[in-house]
Amino acid sequence: MKVVPRGERKKFLEGGTVVFKKNKATKEKANHVNKQKKVKAEKNTNKPVKTKSRGVKEEKIKLPKVGFTHSMLSLILSTNIFLFCVFAVVMTITNVQLDTITDKASRLMIVTTNLQKSERMVSVSLRDAYANSYAYYANARGRAGTRQYLSTLIKKDKEQKDQYFERMKRQYENLEDQSSQKLIVTMKEMSDSLFDQIETVKTNVDNGDLDTAKAYLDTNMLNSQQGYNNAAEKLQKGLDIMLMKSQKSMQTMRETALFLGIAGVVVFLICLAVSMLLSYRLIVYRISRMAGQLNRMIDEINSGHGDLTKRISLKTKSELKFIRDGINGFIEALQNVMSSVKGGTVLLNDATDKVTQRIRKANENVTSTSAALQELSASMQEVSNSVAGISTKLEEVKAAAMVMHDMTEEGNEASNSIKGEADSIKEAAAHKKEETGTRMQTLSSVLEESVQNAEKVSLINELTNDILEIADETNLLSLNASIEAARAGEAGRGFAVVASEISNLAENSRQTAGKIQNISTEVTAAVKSLSENAMQVVSFINTTVLADYDAFVDTGSKYEFTSDIIAGLLNGFMSSADELNAIVANMSDSVEEIISAVEESSRAIEMSAENSSEIVTEFTEIGAAMEENSEVALRLDENTRRFELV
Repeated sequence: MKVVPRGERKKFLEGGTVVFKKNKATKEKANHVNKQKKVKAEKNTNKPVKTKSRGVKEEKIKLPKVGFTHSMLSLILSTNIFLFCVFAVVMTITNVQLDTITDKASRLMIVTTNLQKSERMVSVSLRDAYANSYAYYANARGRAGTRQYLSTLIKKDKEQKDQYFERMKRQYENLEDQSSQKLIVTMKEMSDSLFDQIETVKTNVDNGDLDTAKAYLDTNMLNSQQGYNNAAEKLQKGLDIMLMKSQKSMQTMRETALFLGIAGVVVFLICLAVSMLLSYRLIVYRISRMAGQLNRMIDEINSGHGDLTKRISLKTKSELKFIRDGINGFIEALQNVMSSVKGGTVLLNDATDKVTQRIRKANENVTSTSAALQELSASMQEVSNSVAGISTKLEEVKAAAMVMHDMTEEGNEASNSIKGEADSIKEAAAHKKEETGTRMQTLSSVLEESVQNAEKVSLINELTNDILEIADETNLLSLNASIEAARAGEAGRGFAVVASEISNLAENSRQTAGKIQNISTEVTAAVKSLSENAMQVVSFINTTVLADYDAFVDTGSKYEFTSDIIAGLLNGFMSSADELNAIVANMSDSVEEIISAVEESSRAIEMSAENSSEIVTEFTEIGAAMEENSEVALRLDENTRRFELV
């Protein structure tokens, strides 16, 4: 339990009531003392204590009513209704003008579009009629039925033309454009003239006067068509101008709508400002006046020149008069209370001063003892925390030792693995060396035998020389046989043929022997080169490869020796880690004994501190109650001094 020092107790005064920051027991004690004071005060003034029961309902306060015409509600409603009517009239006028402008622009757009469609349809009818009249002329010597059909088409085109012109005339009656109406009249006259010329062409064709009909088609009708096109172009320009006017009208309508919208917003803001101004004058200004008078009275009280005989003065027939009368009634009640408080403050001050001095001395002694115990408890707590920290560090050291032991064991296993691999390398190298030496001996003997066999190739040269000698002798014998056959004449002709064949055979044998001799020379050279290369390979293996195998055997021996050294070091590390782990375990047991001893001492100190705190609490509660009485008495005395007139 924490004791709040006397100098750090926070207290302040609000509305004549002293408020302390204290614990729950102090608050309950103070509430009990206040209840006793209230009961005593009510007994002294012979006033019964008011209690609330569940079966009894409190009486509601009945406020007097104000006439509706003088109430603030009627004033606010009338003002807002008037402003709403003004705003509604302005917005109605705005909407009517917008509807008028929109309707006019829409009708202008529709009429312009319909006129353009009608003009295009008239142009199509005229082109069809001109084409049909040309076809009528082209069919002058054809069948009469075809001309009758073309005549019907021309008549139909004329009827359609008249219908479209009648529609255009009705549409232009709604527009105030005299120039366009004149153009339509001109266009109708030109189209009528064109159809009259078409009738003339038909008459000439029917009478057989094709030259006159052709002249009408090429001159008069083309001129009428050109005149109509010129008038149509002027009309189209007029329609474009009207369309531009319609677009400008729509733009003007948008600008007008924007202006009217802004005007409506401005009117709304003006109405809102007027409403706020009236509300300020009717409510806020009057409340501010009452608040100003009340603040002046409070300022006078705070400055020590309070006058409770003053009252709020405000002339009004609205609900504000209830606030005015309520404030004045409160001031009158405060005046009566302050007049009765002034007499009892002096006696209360004298009684509380004596009790407060005695309790203050006892409280200081007990507070010093409690503070010392709390400091000792805090020191023991720090010791406990330090020992707990040491225990944590020991656990970390123990964990590190275990990790080192595990890592050393893993290193020992790796060293044994390296040693085994080194032995395997050494044995494999020795085995390979022995096997290679055996194979080299076998290979050397085979190569020597092959070289000796290769030398037998030289016998082929000797045999080929013998074959060449035999071939020369055979050739010589065949020559002699030929000579003898020639001498024999007709009887020796068959023998001459045989001699010739023998001579050819000898020549072939000589050539074959020469080829064999060449091949034998090449084979002998290849065998010599092969035997030399083979001897070089054998020499390389004997000098280099076997030496490398010796180096492999030496390397395996070195690896084996190194792994033995590493294994010895790792075993030393493992034994050191085991010793460190045992030391840490002993230290951890000692630290746990220290922690248990510190905890027992801390619990004993806390029990002593709690007992001292309870004593301090009792003194504090008594002192707080007495200080509260003293503070209340002093504050009441100070507050009553603020009022000069009560």
